[in-house]
Amino acid sequence: MKIQRLDLTAYGHFDDLSLDLSAGSQGLHVVFGPNEAGKSTSLRALTCFLYGFESKISDDFRHDSKKLRVGGLLQAADGQTLEAIRRRGNKNTLRAPDDSTILDEQSLRTMLQGVDRDEFSHRFGIGYEELTQGGKLISEGGGELGKILFAAAAGLGDLGRIQKELQKGAEDHFKPAGRNPPVNAALKELSDAKEKVREHQQSYEKWKRLEDALKQAREQTRRLNEQHDAKSSEATRCQRIEKALPIIGQRRLVLEQLKPLAQAPRLREGFAEQHAQALIEQRHAAAAIEQAVKKLDDLQSQYEACFVEDTILHSEAAIANAQKRRAVIREAEEDKVELQRRQKLLQDQAAEILRQWGRSPDELQQKETLRLSKAELIRIRELGAEKEVLRINAESTRQRCEELQQSISDLEPRLESASAPIDVTALKQAKRRVEKHGQLESQLASAEKAARAAAAQAASALRKLGMWEGTLEAAALLTPPSLETVDRFEKEWTACAHALEKLQSDLADVDKEIVSLQANLADPSQNDAPTEDDLQVARRLRDHGWSLIRASRLQQPVDADEVAAFQAQFSPAASLEQAFETAVLAADETADRLRREANQVAAKMHQVEQLKQKNSRRESLAAKLDAARQRQADLEKDWREAWQPTGVAPLTPTEMRAWLARRHTVETCSDDLERSHQAVADLRTLLDHCREELLDALTQGGFTAKQARLEDLLEAAQQTIDSAEESARQRKAWQTRLEAEQAQVQPAATAQSTAAQAWADWQTAWSEAMQRIKLPAEASTQQANTVLDLHSEFFATIKEADDLQLRIKAIESNTTQFAESIAQLVSQAAPDLAGAEADAAALQLGKRLEKARLAHQRRLDLSNSQRDQEETLEEARSAARRQQETLAALCQEAGCTAPEDLPQIESQASQRQRLEADLAKLNERLADHAAGADLEAFTAEALREDPDQLPGRIRDLLTAMKQIDVQRDEANQEIGKKDTELRTMSGGDAAAAAEENVHLAAAQVRSEAETYARLRFASVILQAAIERYRQQNQDPILSRASTAFAELTLGAFEELRTDLTESSQIVLLGVRASDKENVPIEGMSDGARDQLYLALRIASLEHYLDQHPPLPFIVDDILLTFDNQRAKAALRLLGKLSARTQIIFFTHHQHLVDLAQSELSSDVLFVHQLDRNGAVKPQSTLF
Repeated sequence: MKIQRLDLTAYGHFDDLSLDLSAGSQGLHVVFGPNEAGKSTSLRALTCFLYGFESKISDDFRHDSKKLRVGGLLQAADGQTLEAIRRRGNKNTLRAPDDSTILDEQSLRTMLQGVDRDEFSHRFGIGYEELTQGGKLISEGGGELGKILFAAAAGLGDLGRIQKELQKGAEDHFKPAGRNPPVNAALKELSDAKEKVREHQQSYEKWKRLEDALKQAREQTRRLNEQHDAKSSEATRCQRIEKALPIIGQRRLVLEQLKPLAQAPRLREGFAEQHAQALIEQRHAAAAIEQAVKKLDDLQSQYEACFVEDTILHSEAAIANAQKRRAVIREAEEDKVELQRRQKLLQDQAAEILRQWGRSPDELQQKETLRLSKAELIRIRELGAEKEVLRINAESTRQRCEELQQSISDLEPRLESASAPIDVTALKQAKRRVEKHGQLESQLASAEKAARAAAAQAASALRKLGMWEGTLEAAALLTPPSLETVDRFEKEWTACAHALEKLQSDLADVDKEIVSLQANLADPSQNDAPTEDDLQVARRLRDHGWSLIRASRLQQPVDADEVAAFQAQFSPAASLEQAFETAVLAADETADRLRREANQVAAKMHQVEQLKQKNSRRESLAAKLDAARQRQADLEKDWREAWQPTGVAPLTPTEMRAWLARRHTVETCSDDLERSHQAVADLRTLLDHCREELLDALTQGGFTAKQARLEDLLEAAQQTIDSAEESARQRKAWQTRLEAEQAQVQPAATAQSTAAQAWADWQTAWSEAMQRIKLPAEASTQQANTVLDLHSEFFATIKEADDLQLRIKAIESNTTQFAESIAQLVSQAAPDLAGAEADAAALQLGKRLEKARLAHQRRLDLSNSQRDQEETLEEARSAARRQQETLAALCQEAGCTAPEDLPQIESQASQRQRLEADLAKLNERLADHAAGADLEAFTAEALREDPDQLPGRIRDLLTAMKQIDVQRDEANQEIGKKDTELRTMSGGDAAAAAEENVHLAAAQVRSEAETYARLRFASVILQAAIERYRQQNQDPILSRASTAFAELTLGAFEELRTDLTESSQIVLLGVRASDKENVPIEGMSDGARDQLYLALRIASLEHYLDQHPPLPFIVDDILLTFDNQRAKAALRLLGKLSARTQIIFFTHHQHLVDLAQSELSSDVLFVHQLDRNGAVKPQSTLF
């Protein structure tokens, strides 16, 4: 797609500004302007045109936001065009050039190939900020290739920031061992809520009784509320009626005033203004009619006073022609004198030529006797031309015969002394076979160099491998676990580590909770309340004392020690009965305390139960932790066994993955080294074979150096071949020349005889010709040519004199004919000029014609003015008729017959409109009091009420409402009391609230987990997209970027390369041109990194253009920090790119425009200058 034109119709400070971007096939268009000229505004306008206005803009300071307009003309790659206007709004904002026809957005999306606003601004636009961010990304990323390529292709100079924000956002939401991140906190809150549910899942009869009493109190409150609402509703109704009664009275008065005006029409808005305007225009039309009639009468008087001489006008063509002929005749008469003088001069010249010729001037009268025929002239000149040719030919043929005899005498001895030729066919064939293999010694040197490089690279890879002390060959033959196996171990390793970490964390949390519970239970100030177990112990001790007393009273045997032990527990009891009494009191006290301190008892029981649960959970976690540790040990054992065949003591799977990548590099380097050695061996074998073959072939030429280099052998072979071929060529040339000259001896003798005869024939013909022109036979050709020239000059002079005589006669004839035609014209058009000379009569006729033409034109002008005034009169009459029709239409609309009635009708309509407006306002106020009821029904209801009784009725209702409020407050106090008692107990609402908290906490966990998942997935997907893009596009983009980077750095760097770090990460390096050293990204300057990012952006765009139709590339002042030479290089690069896609370069720096004009041709660069007044200066006036 190409932007042919950008229209800033109403945008920013621009009004009807158009940027013509159609020049060139695509072109580099530089939009230049000083600060505040609107460069940035134009850039924003372009985006608005393509994708619509955003909700908030800053460019509506001059034009109202609803009147903002940008437009343009677009052309697709297939030649289709789209001309449109974009207005601000929520829908249907793309319009045709008429600004009313709605265009389908799909047509524009098709032009843009589905590229949205963000993709267009990032991929097809670059600014200074993105350029510096891109350089910073390259620096901070350590040269990571995938990230650099992806950022350059997507136009995301801040890709590093995006990745960091995604990673930080995910880590801020969840950490496996954390507590404060939202996901961790939500999980902890969910766990606590579930624990609360378990604490409150108890039910008591007292709680049930309280809940029933609470329901009854609330039912009473509901009934009181219903009574209160009914009283309140009735009081409100009476208050509304009391307020509405005055309004109803005013409304009835307005309705009465409207009854007489029921027939008054409802005139539309602007009716009175239209009536007044029609009256004004009617008066104007009457004045125009009067003025037009007056002007028509004045024009008619002027027309009648204008006189035209018709007889002159009827002869207009003849008189005009006579004026032309008069000028010609006067000029011819002046020429005739000169012609007569020239004729006399020519006759004198002819007599002089005769004297030079040697003739008498008297022969001028018999000039035809002197004339030679054309054939005679040609024959004499041909003979003169042939003389030298024939003489030279006779002499040259004689010399040729002598030369042939001498050459034959020289060649015959040479051939007899020349040696026989040598056959070098075998040597040629051997040389061609050797040369077919190319520069073998150079190839061998390159192969040996490559082998040394491969050896060095293999040694370097082996050093980087680590954990291996063996040879390169042994490392290449290792059979380590596959990547799939490593992936499986890595997943299990990670899962096991996470499980261990989680179990250890959970166990630590449980230990802390157990310690806290034990501390609470051990604190006497917090947990001195008895438990059910304490009550059971006290009761068992009481029963044991009773069993001892009973046995004693029944005289059964009793163990004295057992009695003493029982009494000792209740010291200082003096007897068993006293001890038993104390035990009974202790058991009763424990039971009473259980009832009195039920809440504390329940809390202690809950803590005891919690302690049991925590201990049980700790045992479970400890068992799981042991199992997890055993699983980890087994996994580590399996991992070591998987690596045992290699003899390598493995690290973690993640670390060994990088080791596998390095070992793969070692294996690749080993294969490369083996191939390099084999190539060297093959080249050496081939080189020896070629040397032996050449030596065998050269033995025929006497070459015996057995240890010579192949290059020397080839040179010797070529010299031998050249020498043999040169000898053969020389002998053959001598033989051919001898045979040719022997064959020419007889033809040369014949040619000599023919030339001699031709020379004798010429001498005879020349003698005869000289007699014809009165010259001797021995006259030279120069003498003959002089006579012929005088002949030609004489007859040319005679012919010119005769031609002048004919012209003089023609002039005299024309003068006579002119006089006759003038006499005839005077008799027809101006008889009063009869007898005057032809020249004077013609002059007078011309003056009269000019006067008649002016009078005729005056009458035509008056006639045209009359027609114009008649049209003006008709327009005025039409205007009067239209106003009459307008008044008639107004009368029809108002329902009257005469326009004079309109003022009264307008007054009645205005009064009716005012009263209806008052009625509407009263209805609106009355509707507020009617509370949604029909107005007429509400009015009837209000009128049925006695206005004098309403205040007392309202007071009674308000008093009853206050009494109900007192009863409702008492009921609410009872509800509060019961509700407070319920809240002090476990179960019931507390359990429901705890269950609700579980649901809320679970929802919070889902919400936070979804946020974490989105951030984590986005980070993973982005990284995968970066790697996939690198794999698919690395080679073509790097190849183009290398060339561009070399240009942008002015040859400081000659190419870009990739390298594999110890962590198996592919990074980008620059090759310094001066010493061929690899320069890492961190070793480059900030400017070089910016230029590298620009090179990658351009290469990515070129790669895109290989597969897609072009879209404009928008560049916003990216060369701010480039020096002049690098800025020129960048502009040249953009100029090349503009052959494939349109580039629009915005800048406010004059020196960049100057540099572009000095570097780029006029068919590539097109400059558009904006001034501060919102105008565009043509390119030709810029500088």
